Amino acid sequence: MPYPQKFLAFLLMPALFFLSGGCGSEKFTPGEAIPCVTADDTAYIPGGNKYLFHRDLVWDSSTGQDLFADLYLPEKGGPFATVIHIHGGAWISGSKGMPMATYFGEHLACRGYAFFDVRYRLGPEIKFPQDIQDIKCAIRWLRGNAEQYNIDKSRFISMGGSAGGHLSAMVALTGNDHFFDPVCPGYPDESFQVQAAIPFYGVHEWVNWMDIRMFGLDHSYFNLPANATDAEKQALLVKVSPVTYAADAPGPFLIIQGDEDVGVPVHQGQALNDALVAAGKESRLVFIEGANHAFDMWRDSPFTAKATREVDDFLAEVMP
Repeated sequence: MPYPQKFLAFLLMPALFFLSGGCGSEKFTPGEAIPCVTADDTAYIPGGNKYLFHRDLVWDSSTGQDLFADLYLPEKGGPFATVIHIHGGAWISGSKGMPMATYFGEHLACRGYAFFDVRYRLGPEIKFPQDIQDIKCAIRWLRGNAEQYNIDKSRFISMGGSAGGHLSAMVALTGNDHFFDPVCPGYPDESFQVQAAIPFYGVHEWVNWMDIRMFGLDHSYFNLPANATDAEKQALLVKVSPVTYAADAPGPFLIIQGDEDVGVPVHQGQALNDALVAAGKESRLVFIEGANHAFDMWRDSPFTAKATREVDDFLAEVMP
């Protein structure tokens, strides 16, 4: 397989492992109480608790289609800090209910956090930055329904892997750039800002990444004209790069990447961490030794266990 195609295949890996949660017809599905698993070496969720699972909540229909999300909630306690999960799939594939989401949704709900797994529109149906705007709309919807689900509106964290890692960083960092503001009609008075971010193995500095024309992203995601000049292409790559907005970080970042990632070079995580630190922001960069791209597709791997401990420690520190 030629290198660019191999590179893209790794970016698509989360979608290739997609385990869909399906799409229901009800706007609000009663939460089902599900037992938490017993603590073990790979996913140490406290035993004896339960979490509630709300499948297929419709957070927007204004585009002519229902956009769904799954919500995982602790059975007791609250109001809850909430992780907004953004799936991967190279910006053109994937959905909610993928392995990273089902694993961390169960795990974090059993540790006292809400977890909102969002389905957003994909290329080529939409173009950058409409996916970012979609996710911000979903955040507004959840804040608008916070009382119903016992959500703490002041404690939101974006999180995702691969394309979702890039988007989770962009959602967190672009609150001051109106180019990325949501355009949906629902809950316009609610904030779309998150207070922290946990991007996994995302592309954060596009200027030093692969040529987007090799992947077809120039048409499928960016709608870049065939006759675009080098200056126009460079400006677009700057606009889509999280490092561009590091000075606008709303809170701490935990950046996670495998040190043997062949899908996204490890310097991408380093670049975002360096940009945040240079801007005087709080950032923690964790390389998972021996891990490749999308390592958390396998919930029982030692790489996932290491990442889980890092996420747990980070959330306990910044969202206690």
